[in-house]
Amino acid sequence: MLRPLALLTLLTLGDLARAQEAAATAPSLPSVISLHTQALGGTIKLAEITNVRFRGTIEQDGAKYPFTAWKRRPTQFRIEVETTAGKFVEANDGKRLWRQAPFLNDGKVSDLDFLSARLLRLESSFESPLLALRERAARITYLGVIKTPPPLPPYWGIQIDNTDGSRAQLFLDSRNYLLARMLWKENPDSSNELEILYGDYRSIQDMPVAHRIETRLEGKLVNVTTLDMVIMNPGAVMSLFSPPRPEDSQ
Repeated sequence: MLRPLALLTLLTLGDLARAQEAAATAPSLPSVISLHTQALGGTIKLAEITNVRFRGTIEQDGAKYPFTAWKRRPTQFRIEVETTAGKFVEANDGKRLWRQAPFLNDGKVSDLDFLSARLLRLESSFESPLLALRERAARITYLGVIKTPPPLPPYWGIQIDNTDGSRAQLFLDSRNYLLARMLWKENPDSSNELEILYGDYRSIQDMPVAHRIETRLEGKLVNVTTLDMVIMNPGAVMSLFSPPRPEDSQ
């Protein structure tokens, strides 16, 4: 019969061997990014999509709010959320990040605060978070194989330190190379960590789109976004993303 110390040694050696085997078979960082791009549909197919319209619900604090959102290359974004107090709008026209709601600033258009603007810029990126963040990265670190508790698969981990000082850690499902989880901090020393979980991927024109997105802040659930409709290339004019003129808000 093995003594506890000998058994512990064997278990440790077994874990080490499995870790070494996983490291030996792990793809390189360029390969992971390439496989992620292919999983999304490939470079050519992705380039054919210039705008998207989404419709769904945001569940927060026990209530559900219907929303419609638009994206347009390269960084235009608009979301309209129907609340009991009226329509809440946030948008990025590529230059200005703004919001408007009847219960904010007397219904007038206002600029986003610093943190909200950073998060909206991330949301506005037309590419996947990994591909978008890679373009403005100051440093990319490959974290390799990330173990997860069963029944979750292992992840491929990538850390991106951005030129604006923020840090993102992205975790791709090792089975399909789609984004499963992202951690984001305003800066590496910040205690405010945003966590986004992506799931329920469905094929839209042969391209996978996450239909369930769960957002947590400091480990606490903020909201759950569920998509009911995704339309590729429905058409989205530039004026859709621009703030209304003062006379239009009267």
